Amino acid sequence: MRLALGFVLIGTIGMCGCLNTVRVKRDPLPIPATYKNNTNVSGVPFYIKVAKCKQETSWLQPVYTLTLKKTSVFKFIDEKAAKKNDATAKPPDSIVRFTVTKVLSLSQFNSSDVSTLKAMLSKPGPADAVQAKAIEDLWKNISQLPEYLPLAMGEDKLVGSTDVFEASNTSTAEAVVDYSRVYYYNAPRPWIGTSQINVKLASDGTLTEVSAQVQSQTLSTVLSALPISTLLTKAAFGTAAAGTPPPDATVETIQYDLTIVEDGFTHTHVRYVDFALPCPIDKDGVKTDFALTVQRSGQSASKKEDANTVKVSGSIVLPAPSSDKK
Repeated sequence: MRLALGFVLIGTIGMCGCLNTVRVKRDPLPIPATYKNNTNVSGVPFYIKVAKCKQETSWLQPVYTLTLKKTSVFKFIDEKAAKKNDATAKPPDSIVRFTVTKVLSLSQFNSSDVSTLKAMLSKPGPADAVQAKAIEDLWKNISQLPEYLPLAMGEDKLVGSTDVFEASNTSTAEAVVDYSRVYYYNAPRPWIGTSQINVKLASDGTLTEVSAQVQSQTLSTVLSALPISTLLTKAAFGTAAAGTPPPDATVETIQYDLTIVEDGFTHTHVRYVDFALPCPIDKDGVKTDFALTVQRSGQSASKKEDANTVKVSGSIVLPAPSSDKK
């Protein structure tokens, strides 16, 4: 009788499935060769998220494109006399003498030649012949600077140079997927009856669909807050011919236009280390064992170039010819 009751009790437990509801197994670390060759799968494979410290450092690499244009502008010496002689009279069209462009790095842009050139072109009032020659001599020095190729320099050398500046350096805790180890989700099959599991994996292979992603535009905002384009203008007086000029005589004025367009790149170094509180941080920034992202900066601001354009110009009032002073 007792034997029969024991058999019934064991059978009842089997039929009820009074075992673990689910089973989770994981691969061993390190994975032995015999385990790799095993074709049996213990269940639905998935990954888990673990805590890591994300160290991230970003450097801004400004790039400056300078364009100098020299233009000859013609005006009547005595516009009233010219119009009196011919009401439809017009001075000759302006002539562009040259337009030259130079791409500079941050250190090159901060050189004394560039600073002096900007100062000369920003000074109000016309320039004389001596200043006009100084402008062209300064540009000659600038044009002889080594050609700057922003992305040609190695990353290690770049972040240690004076052509970039550190914009941010952070270390924060973050949950990341651990792809080094596979977990298996399964349910034990009862002796009598059936078992069913419903598993929905996220796109990263984890069991949860809850995910978070942070995209910072701070670095782009930092660079785009700077003036994107600057125009500096300077004109030099021309000289009129000696003697009494004819009514339609003109005088040539040389005008220099310097356009400075600022662009750049953001270099971001990311490295994950073991979790700790507080997260460790390298005060010099992440410079080894990093994942690299290079992004062009200031793209959103370039669409609003008019709103971020600073123009400095001067008006030239030519002196009246000596014949008009009688």
